[in-house]
Amino acid sequence: MTTQAVLVDTSRCIGCRACMVACKEWNELPAEHVERTLPGSYQNRDDLTSQTWTVVHFAEQASGDDMRWLFAKTQCMHCADAACVSVCPTGAMQKDGTLTYLDETKCIGEGYCVAACPFGAVALDEGKGIVQKCTLCIDRVEHGELPACVKACPADALEFGDRAQMVAVAEARVGTLKGRGLARARTYGVDELGGLGYVYVLQDDPSVYQLPERPSARPVDIPVQARDWVAGAAAFGLGAIPVWWVFRRRTRLASEAAEREGEVR
Repeated sequence: MTTQAVLVDTSRCIGCRACMVACKEWNELPAEHVERTLPGSYQNRDDLTSQTWTVVHFAEQASGDDMRWLFAKTQCMHCADAACVSVCPTGAMQKDGTLTYLDETKCIGEGYCVAACPFGAVALDEGKGIVQKCTLCIDRVEHGELPACVKACPADALEFGDRAQMVAVAEARVGTLKGRGLARARTYGVDELGGLGYVYVLQDDPSVYQLPERPSARPVDIPVQARDWVAGAAAFGLGAIPVWWVFRRRTRLASEAAEREGEVR
């Protein structure tokens, strides 16, 4: 895959969630029952799961009689310096140009990638025993089609093309927004984590869109002996299911510890 990227222009996003629906339909992901965890907001969920690979975050800002609505689609960011790839003990998470992809035949569901991802974009499917995330619709892109979310967007908030071109477009649009008085307008994803596969035009600070200001890999304790043993077992096709159960508890503890550390910060 070449170095292509998706441009997300939040100044054009209308929060319709067509991208979420298209992602579900193309990837045949089932609907999920969602508990209302955001009272007073029209956002229907705030987390990515093994069955929901993209979410539109809502920021509803009231100032006197005025209301400002900001929206941003989030998903796996396909980081150049991908934490999920570096911590995977079996080589199941891999890079190909911009794309960060999962080789399901190698995944044993130990979940270190879940704990390490700074965007919370990788989730464990306990039924299948493997992790799941946005694929950047590589099955469409390889045949000259746009990613499903990009094709479905009715507001032209999403574009797909050569990454350098998408970065240039993003920077030009930020300049336009600043010219309109939006002093905090900025790009996001140009340099973060070596450059993301999703490049954003933001009208405000990243935190407003529930994006980390300075994303970095979450700390994950992976004993060298454990990594070598798991990699060896996977290479010889030994006991993927027992390995998954052995590391499942460790992964959950690591993930919970990372979340607690994030809350403290």
